[in-house]
Amino acid sequence: MSESKNHRGPETVVLIRHGKTEWSTKGRFAGRMDVPLLSSAEFEAIEVGDRIRRMSFDMVMSSPLSRARRTAQLLCSGEEFIVDDRLRERDYGDYEGLTTAEIRRRHPRWNVWSDDVPNGETLEEMTYRVDSLHRELLDSSAGSALIVAHGHWIRLFTARWLGLHPRQAALFRLEALGIVKLGWERESPVVLGWGN
Repeated sequence: MSESKNHRGPETVVLIRHGKTEWSTKGRFAGRMDVPLLSSAEFEAIEVGDRIRRMSFDMVMSSPLSRARRTAQLLCSGEEFIVDDRLRERDYGDYEGLTTAEIRRRHPRWNVWSDDVPNGETLEEMTYRVDSLHRELLDSSAGSALIVAHGHWIRLFTARWLGLHPRQAALFRLEALGIVKLGWERESPVVLGWGN
């Protein structure tokens, strides 16, 4: 006899960061800027998709930005998915297109997880979006969900899944096309897999 479900929400949530872009290979912040995937990243996404299609998902979602949407199309082999604006990356305002090193020339010791981005989105505003989707997932009847989004968004979602402060998203690192699997150990939210 199987153990009954003693937690809210899906059994598993799989999150995949979009493939490489020209900006991501150079460490440039790309929030609302719609930077396309590199052609090599499309082939890599197809390979990841071959593994992902072995799993079954009740819900598939993507950020509206083209680098995530295109990754989702390649992962899902053309099957439909939901595009949700809450999955977009943080708006980095005046820091769009810059690297951390470039920002620190003007603001030494600046950190994306603890310092503001002028004319952009605060961490609190981004957390509000992430928490909104998190609550919706917990209230859903989906058994599993696949989310294609962005590096900082996924790190923040993971922190919130675990009940951590938003700034603790800094504890996680995720490469392009990295896969995160979140789930449960009894009633406790846990990370089931991280990386590839």
